[in-house]
Amino acid sequence: MLKSTSVLTRSKILTTTSSCIRTLLKYNYFQTRENRRFVLPGPKSLDQIVKVPLLERETPEAITQIWKDHHEMNPLILAETVPYTQYQVLKHRSKDCPMFVLPVFKNIGFQTVVLQFQTEHVLFTSMREFKAKGEWASPQMSLTHFTEFAQTKGIVLMRGETNDTHINKAEGRDLARFMYKFYLDDNLYHTFVEVFNKEPSRFNFEELINAVKALKPPKPRHNPLVPPPKMK
Repeated sequence: MLKSTSVLTRSKILTTTSSCIRTLLKYNYFQTRENRRFVLPGPKSLDQIVKVPLLERETPEAITQIWKDHHEMNPLILAETVPYTQYQVLKHRSKDCPMFVLPVFKNIGFQTVVLQFQTEHVLFTSMREFKAKGEWASPQMSLTHFTEFAQTKGIVLMRGETNDTHINKAEGRDLARFMYKFYLDDNLYHTFVEVFNKEPSRFNFEELINAVKALKPPKPRHNPLVPPPKMK
């Protein structure tokens, strides 16, 4: 009985989400900049975050480590670096396909988010809020790409801001990783992102869920009843 209920619940979630996606694509809220009414949470310029001239002296590897360490203890901020060559691909593809949807897996089920590219920014909002507020929906997470070191160091700095109410830092990291994967991997991009933007009638949300699950690292197995081996 529990298994049957789980299947029915999953089917209801997928049906509702697919309906929301069709509505999103039908009304085409994000096709022109004039219609984009997501509100950016005011990302800072890079020189307000770090001392750019000092970082200029460092190697790309050192800059990457400094950038990550600088944000590590902040529970709302995530940081990463992207190779400039990959960022160029992301930039090109995001102009051609500026919208996508991704799941955020929770302890029970998942939440669907809509992502939208705006120049160096990527905004994430919940499908539920989008359904309720449409183009006035507020982002639950934003990513900003800083290109100051793109030409000289070959890297782009990414800084993400979460609100922790709907998307925590760990979930934000997963979302960012999935976003890069789907836009940079040729097969995933053509199978899902391009289809979502250009041939929405062919988009299969359940196949997307399975593809994202395949990208998630397996959970470590640990049996608390088995004691660790004794040291000799």
